[in-house]
Amino acid sequence: MLVAAQLAHILGLTELMSGFVRGAKAVITRHFDAMGTPELIRKYGITVFAGVPLMFDQILNNKDLDPSTLSSLRLALSAAAPLPPSTQLGFYQRFGIPLVQFYGLTEAYVLTVQPVKYRDVTGTVGSAIPGAELKIVDPNDPSKELGVGMSVNWRQGLPGP
Repeated sequence: MLVAAQLAHILGLTELMSGFVRGAKAVITRHFDAMGTPELIRKYGITVFAGVPLMFDQILNNKDLDPSTLSSLRLALSAAAPLPPSTQLGFYQRFGIPLVQFYGLTEAYVLTVQPVKYRDVTGTVGSAIPGAELKIVDPNDPSKELGVGMSVNWRQGLPGP
């Protein structure tokens, strides 16, 4: 696992601690670099990389990057901001590596993870992890729980089908 997010941020801390729990080798870098980070993935045979969407955008848009540089990577995880569908789908199309989103809070750790089998589904943070209970509410009326199949357009604050 490669830890490129700052350890002072919950994403970096999550990466590092989840590696410890699994007994994984963790490579920590001082900062993310669109050219250097893929080389670290190749050099150390990294299999899991978590980052923010901007990191994946920069890797995806690096036209000089040979896709084989990332050949050891099995899974890419995005968090800390909404993952643009073009980034999620483009990353898989170019590199053949699933890029899925997860969601959590500093106070609550990881709450949801998008299952890899749904890697082509965009605009989701996935399902609740075991033991977590979640509900989606109307942002205009938090006492109103939205039903199955309902979503929220957070930009407009309006529930939708």
